[in-house]
Amino acid sequence: MPTSKNATTSEPSKKKKKVSNHDAVAEAIAKQFNKAQKSKASHEKCIALLLEIMNEKYELFLEKFFEIIHPVLIISKNEKSAENIVQLIAKFCAAAKAQELSSESNAAKQGYDFTVDFVDNLIVYANASNKTVRYRVAQITSQIIEKSPMTEEIDEDFVNSIKEKFVPRLRDKLPAVRLMAVCVLSKFQDPHSQCTIMSEFLRMMSSDPNKDVRKETVRRIFLLKQTLRAVLDKVKDVKEDVRSAAYEKIFSTVKMKNFTIQQRVEMINYGLEERDPNVKEQFERLFIEKWFSDFKFDINKFLTILDVIEYEPICEKIIRLILDRSDKISIVGDKVDFQSLTPEQALFWRCKCQYLASKKKDLDDLLPSSITDFVRLIIEHVKQDDEFIVRQLLIISKYLDYSDEVGRSNVHSLLSEMLSSFHNPEAHVKEIIESLKCILPNPEDFQSTILNRIDLLRNAALTVSKNRTIQGEHLELQKKERIQQLNLTKEEILKKIQQLNVEKTFLAQKEEYLAAKQKLDQIMELHHKLKEIEAEITKRDEVRDDMEEICLWLRALQTTYEFILQAYLPVDISQFIYLLDDLILITLNHDYDYLRALSIKTLGQFCSLNIDDAKQHIGTLVNILSQETNDDCINEVLQALFDIFRIHSAQALLTQQESKKIMLKMKDKCSSSSRQVRTTCCEGFARLLQTNTIYEQDSAEILSDLILLLFNEATEKDHRLRQCLTIFFPAYTYKSANNMKTMASVFMNTLRRVIHADKKSTLSKINIQTLSQYMLELTNPEKLSDKQKAEIKVDTLCLHENIGIALAFEISLKPSSKESQIFCKLFSSLSIYNTNKYHIKKLIALLEMAREKISNKITQRSLEKYIETLKQNLKKPKEEQDHEDDDETANMEQKIEAEIELERSQIEMELEVFVDALDEKHIEHSKTPDTVKRQERAKNPNQSEIRVNLIELGEERTKLFSTPTQTKSNRYPTPPTINESPIQLAKATSPFTPLTPQDEEEIDIRATPNRKSISKQPSSGRKSITQTNDMYDSEDTIEELSDGDSILEEKVTEQPKKKISFASPEATTSSSSSFKPSTQPPIRKSSTKQLAYEISNLLNNAPLSSDDDED
Repeated sequence: MPTSKNATTSEPSKKKKKVSNHDAVAEAIAKQFNKAQKSKASHEKCIALLLEIMNEKYELFLEKFFEIIHPVLIISKNEKSAENIVQLIAKFCAAAKAQELSSESNAAKQGYDFTVDFVDNLIVYANASNKTVRYRVAQITSQIIEKSPMTEEIDEDFVNSIKEKFVPRLRDKLPAVRLMAVCVLSKFQDPHSQCTIMSEFLRMMSSDPNKDVRKETVRRIFLLKQTLRAVLDKVKDVKEDVRSAAYEKIFSTVKMKNFTIQQRVEMINYGLEERDPNVKEQFERLFIEKWFSDFKFDINKFLTILDVIEYEPICEKIIRLILDRSDKISIVGDKVDFQSLTPEQALFWRCKCQYLASKKKDLDDLLPSSITDFVRLIIEHVKQDDEFIVRQLLIISKYLDYSDEVGRSNVHSLLSEMLSSFHNPEAHVKEIIESLKCILPNPEDFQSTILNRIDLLRNAALTVSKNRTIQGEHLELQKKERIQQLNLTKEEILKKIQQLNVEKTFLAQKEEYLAAKQKLDQIMELHHKLKEIEAEITKRDEVRDDMEEICLWLRALQTTYEFILQAYLPVDISQFIYLLDDLILITLNHDYDYLRALSIKTLGQFCSLNIDDAKQHIGTLVNILSQETNDDCINEVLQALFDIFRIHSAQALLTQQESKKIMLKMKDKCSSSSRQVRTTCCEGFARLLQTNTIYEQDSAEILSDLILLLFNEATEKDHRLRQCLTIFFPAYTYKSANNMKTMASVFMNTLRRVIHADKKSTLSKINIQTLSQYMLELTNPEKLSDKQKAEIKVDTLCLHENIGIALAFEISLKPSSKESQIFCKLFSSLSIYNTNKYHIKKLIALLEMAREKISNKITQRSLEKYIETLKQNLKKPKEEQDHEDDDETANMEQKIEAEIELERSQIEMELEVFVDALDEKHIEHSKTPDTVKRQERAKNPNQSEIRVNLIELGEERTKLFSTPTQTKSNRYPTPPTINESPIQLAKATSPFTPLTPQDEEEIDIRATPNRKSISKQPSSGRKSITQTNDMYDSEDTIEELSDGDSILEEKVTEQPKKKISFASPEATTSSSSSFKPSTQPPIRKSSTKQLAYEISNLLNNAPLSSDDDED
């Protein structure tokens, strides 16, 4: 502690020094605090002494204890001494509470509760404008609640006061405060009512931008029926720490049987597909230790609670994980009973055979003793219609020993017979062909066996079709005769009804009502018969009479498709080319959708094998694409076309004009209402662009469509599509300089399509600044691969130079538009090389002309700064300036001016044509139904004039791509899931809305540009306890609020650690006269004065300036 000046003066001055009771208590407390801040080892002794003081003078102790801790509240850095004091306070409150419960203390006997009294005084500062005070108050409160023993009877007023103060702090703008507020409130969740705390926790888990806050909320929230779904969703969080916390919470709290089958499988699948190796290792360990161990490591019992038939791939991964850890655990029930085989046992048997085969281990113990027994086992389950078990047995058959000729012959006969079965067209075709390939190692034998079975199926289908045609004609004739008879009967009934009506009327006139009633009943019966006859005449056959034929065609096509996939390479297509005409083209126009889709798929396989067949039938596929309405068929056509182009390339198949027509039709499907079709289009085009198998002119238009599709809100839930595109664009552009040039060439047109899009279109909602920043990143020459940089000089590409010139032209055409202000912000992101002097001078000239037309002063200043930067980069050394020819410079400037005038007129014309084309497209499509549009495009003789927008501007497309607007809070942006796009800037986030007036002042001050926090040295010789460069006294930066930064992570170089100076009685005489907790939160200055003056102001409610004021 600092030495008083009176200590070195005369003796009489010492006599004047008297220590009052107040000062003695404060000095004793400060002494213990000074000891405790050095090490945690002394905490127990300090707590014991503090308890003695508290029991002697409780009220005075409470007053001085609260007064002494104020220096801790304004220490913003993560200092060890401050953390030790916080721990001491929490431990002392716990010890005081324990002493109170045991009724050993005088304070307890008098009815005092130190923890409640202290916290009540402390939380007055919970809403302080100073972020450091808010954080320390929440931290101390959370530690006290964490360490204090909880009793069944808790003061309701105490709990309500904590909720009142800290529930608003869950929306604090500082992540550290939000985290500590979660810790404070976690024990006060109420599962039996409409709990505000749990509602806020659910909101924070889903939308808080800071990963540490989300992680702590996941750890603290109660797992109930209404919160379980939200915690399960956190296994898909974008940050691995949050995912890890979610797995830990679920496995340690919930038994597997408490989940539904879908929830179990979903969570296990996410864990097994985890990308982060540490999180995946944690999931596997918890899965084995918590869930699998609950079933005593019995694999059969465990698989029983999972639907192995519905979720076979996921169950297969689980079995693989268990087998990988079989050396550490003892698996129960791994023996297979062939006599009573269940789906779970069959799946485990198959997976274990595959696992041991991959490890090249012996399978003799797993397989039956003879192949004949295995064949009988398959036949038995085929008769019982156990499709799942039969499939597992067919896969296992690949691992049998076929050295026995008799057994091999039996298996061959069985598989051949099963291949000809058509009652379940798609059942086991792949597995049967794979097994036959193992049995028949000779390619000719394998091919002849499969083709014979295909011919049998094909001939049977033709026979059924022919017989059905003959029978159909006979049945049609019978039906006509029957209808004629029914019509005659109908006429007779109508005549009889008419006659009965006359008789009924006559009897009614004679007042013979009983006889008239009988006539009426007869009329009603005839009307009933008449309805039956009319129903029979109009009756249609609801059940198709050609299902047997369809099943035969499906089986033949499926067998052909799998045969091509499994055929020995190289494939000799001449041996089965006849199937193209006799099988595929016959079924290509069938009215059954699924049969047509499988036929298209098989045709694509044939075209992929041979370029001549591809040239011959590519027109057929394009026509189907133009006329087809079924989404499954469209998807198969697109996949077939993409495979053909990727294997043979568009350059080898088509002329440039033909390719353009086909690409326009394919590109039109990017705006399909089917998510599957959109995704297939994007993946296909990405493959074609990456492999450069299409014409360069088509590449530019496709790139523009794809990048707009990535940023379009209509694809927000298309996770696979967005993942594909976010991986594709960097891989494509950074691969070669030509690809980057192609991306740069579509920069301006892509932005124009957004700027001039119709307001009803989803394109108009794309954030232009985010889109342009992303495209500038993709066209940065510095990001090219090292191989490309070695081959070409990046400064000769002039990519960003040309983009900058294009942006300057666009600004000069519309200087007052919002887009021009956005474009002005992009120049700082351009990578301009000094070697391109001509382009730089041209850019300077354009920017100077644009600056004169812009009225916005801020934009003008930003342009002036950028122009000055460009001019500085153009300055040459004196030696070069001496040799520079003035005439040459003047000629260059004249040339630039003339070129600018010429290009401006051309750009104006291009822009006008571009906008007119968009307007025409909007009018045409808003009146034309979708099916008619597709037919008109197919018939249009001049396809080159068709301009395809990413999202068409018609009424039909607007409905397809419009998403319901939901009112969302702008306070917190929703963090994306793992499967979402990595581009986080697609929607600009809003700043946190402060809850207190002081917070609003802080945000307004920090929003002022170029404002810096200035700190002066304290006037006295005492060391300042506040660091101006730590996270709490510094301005809120992006790093503070980002997900990736840990809340208490040090962001500056290590400074010498400082000791907290707790005030002695002499230093705090002015503040010790009375103890009145302030009702207003204390405010901390950026530059400090003497500690005693600060504490005095805190206690006496003296107004101080805000954090960012200067002394």
